[in-house]
Formats: sequence, C-alpha cells, structure tokens
Amino acid sequence: MGRFYYKIFRQALADTPGLVSSNWLAILMSVVILGTVFLIKIQRQQSYREATTRREKLAAMRDQWKQNLRDSFLVTLAAWTLLFAMSLAKTLYTDHRDVTLEASTHEKERDAARDENGHLRNKVGELENEVRHLKESPAANRRDDSKQFATEAARRNIQKRLGELVNAGLSLQADWESSRQG
Repeated sequence: MGRFYYKIFRQALADTPGLVSSNWLAILMSVVILGTVFLIKIQRQQSYREATTRREKLAAMRDQWKQNLRDSFLVTLAAWTLLFAMSLAKTLYTDHRDVTLEASTHEKERDAARDENGHLRNKVGELENEVRHLKESPAANRRDDSKQFATEAARRNIQKRLGELVNAGLSLQADWESSRQG
C-alpha cells in the first residue's frame, strides 16, 4: 500500500510545475506572492522611518531585509504547497477515474464470459438430451451411426470450449478482484 501512496505523491510532485506552466496561473502566482510580500513590507517599514541615526537606519534596514527574506520564503512555500495540493487532488482524481474505468471493463468482460458460459451449458444440455434420446432408440442408432459420431464430436468440442471459457472467466474474475484490492 505504501508503494501506491509513493506513486501518487511522486506523480503529483511531477505534475506541480505543469500547473504553473499555464500562463494565467504563473501570472496569478507571481502577483499573489509579490503582492503579499509587498503588503508585509509596507507594514514593517515603520522601524526604518523611526530611526534617527545612520547606524539605527542600517540596523533597521538589515532587520527589514531579514524579515523580507523570511516572509518571501514563507509566502512562496505556502503558494507552492497550495499548488502541490492542487496537483495531488488532480492526480488522485485521474487515478480514481482510470481505476474505475478499468474495473468496469473487467466487469463487462466477466459478464460476457458468464453469458457465453451459460449459453454453452445450455448447448451441452441439449446435446446430452439428444445423445440420451439416440441411445434410447436403437433403430435410429443403427440407421445413422455417422450422426451419432458427429453429435459426440460436437459435444466434446463444446465441453472443451466450455472448460476454456470457465478458466478464462475465473482468470478475469481474479484480475478484477486484484485490481479492486490493489
């Protein structure tokens, strides 16, 4: 299960720059980051204005730069975290849609195999009834041995095909169940 989460997070991380590569989002992210930092910077300029000596102004400016760098980093980190969350949601949705589509395909294949299996079982029953009827009427057997041989051969072929379909149906069901669990 851990590999699944690793795959999802890795895909979301790889898709995150793709979200920014669209022009409107890149411009919006730049405006939001710079605007937020600018608003924080305006609030912090009070200490520089209140300083009277050159030394106090330099100390205030240095403190302001440190604060601006920290604030810029935090705002940028928050923006990229938001983009990563958007990318993660998109990746989860896409993965869910693909798994659901694959599961419905397996269900359709399983249902088709069951229908064909039922049809072949009915055909085998009909042939067995015909063989039983032929065995009960000895005169018909003597008159048409070739028909009985052909009926037996057809019955064997149908039983063989029925076995193949049952195996294919079991295999499809196992694949479908493993895709639902995995």
